[in-house]
Order: sequence, then C-alpha cells, then structure tokens
Amino acid sequence: MQQDHLVLDHIAVVATSLEAGLKHVEDQLGITVPPGGQHPKMGTHNRLMSLGGNEYMEVIAIDPDAPKPDHPRWFGFDFPLKGDASLATWIVGTSDIQQTLSDAPAQMGKAIDMARGDLHWQFSTSDDGRLPFDGTCPTLIEWPEGPHPSGNMIDLGCRLLKLTISHPNMDEIEAFLKPRFTDQRVVLRHSDEIGLEAEIQTAAGVKLLR
Repeated sequence: MQQDHLVLDHIAVVATSLEAGLKHVEDQLGITVPPGGQHPKMGTHNRLMSLGGNEYMEVIAIDPDAPKPDHPRWFGFDFPLKGDASLATWIVGTSDIQQTLSDAPAQMGKAIDMARGDLHWQFSTSDDGRLPFDGTCPTLIEWPEGPHPSGNMIDLGCRLLKLTISHPNMDEIEAFLKPRFTDQRVVLRHSDEIGLEAEIQTAAGVKLLR
C-alpha cells in the first residue's frame, strides 16, 4: 500500500487561558493573533493566524463559558500544562488519516470527527487526550476536499522558517515520519530536552516562539 504524504498544517500554542496564550505570542512575536472560534465537542476555543499557503498558527485554551465534555479533552487539557502557555505541538495534514494511523505509533491514538462553525475535519487524539510524545510527535488532521481553511484566516505576513523539535525518543518519531514527511524546515533533534521552537519571520524580523 502506498504511504500517505504528510504536510505541515499548523503549529499550536496551548494555554491555560486564551488571554495567557495571546500574551505569550505577543511577548515573543510582537503580534496579536486574530479571532478564531469555538469547539463545542471539546469545550475549547482558539485564535488563528495564517502563516502563508496552507499553513497557520493556532492559540488554543479551554473555553470557560463552555460545558466540560464527558470525554477527555484534546491537546492534553485534562493534565497539567507546561506553564501558562507554550508552543506545545504541531499538526500535519493527511489525505487518509485512517491509513496513516494504522502505521503510526500507538500514542497517536485514533481519528475523531471535529467541527468549528461550518468547518468539519478529522483529528487524531489519544484515548486520554494526551499529546503524543509530549507534543513532539505530530497530531494528524484530515480536511475535506476543497480550499484549505487557512485561506480564510487573517495574514499578518508571518512565515514559518524553521521548526526544531527535541525529544530523547526521537528514533520512534523519525521512523514514522521519514518515509512520508519531507519538509526541510522541520528539524528533529535527539535531546534530553523536550519541546518545540519555531523561527518565524515577522514584520519586525525573525522571532523565536517556544
């Protein structure tokens, strides 16, 4: 069976509140992330910003006005977060999420149906909602056929130049990614440190987002 080709879809800042996430991005990049929407199924809400092409940045947090779901939330929200906000994970697009998951590390979980307003997509999540490999292994997303939703997001001229991902168990992540992901901007690093760092071109120069 032919392997699915994965493409970078978006990067996600996960925060204890949307206000904390917006402040984190503003402090590091000097920008205010434009409005997004709500995810009723998960009790979360977000802000969204185009990174050009079919890529974007998301700031996501629990929506205090939404009821708590009767299942685990995504993005590890039912567990302690890394500080008030951080660049916590990355998401790659696939045209066949079921096929890709069948050959993926077990930590990546299963595909669920998601919606935000009139947008619908499939998203991989673990049974308890934890991010795979502490967020360093990407989550999968499958959008329906048609224009990518980033085309409707506000573009402030920011562009992702490099994404460095560090984890001590990088071998397993690399084994999954290397046959199907070829974006040279993404650097996988074996390290006792765990985390992500993005170099982003802004109107004020290149900034680091962690």
